[in-house]
Amino acid sequence: MTTHLFGYAASAILLGTLAVQIRKQWARGSTQGVSRWLFVGQFLASVGFAIHSAVIGSTLFMVVNALLAASASIGAVLWSVQRRRERRLGRASSSVDARGGPAPPRERSFTREVGT
Repeated sequence: MTTHLFGYAASAILLGTLAVQIRKQWARGSTQGVSRWLFVGQFLASVGFAIHSAVIGSTLFMVVNALLAASASIGAVLWSVQRRRERRLGRASSSVDARGGPAPPRERSFTREVGT
């Protein structure tokens, strides 16, 4: 049971970080910098790992990977909704977010900060 605690902890951390990222992207109101292929790849990999986990009898990782596939599905749906709003408003990747308000200031890239 003790060895499973590492799996539970790692799974909680991963699911938590994905939830925060999806929430942050939704609050930002833009699909800029996020590819739909991120969600497609995450979904396919998670389904594959869930099947593998079921075959080897690991209930913990089967459930975790099913949850990861669900988070990828949610992310893809939210991405599609935002992308549709951007296109409808003619503001894809503009200075105005998809909900009509001013977009948050862009984060500076690491390469610009170090001058390369």
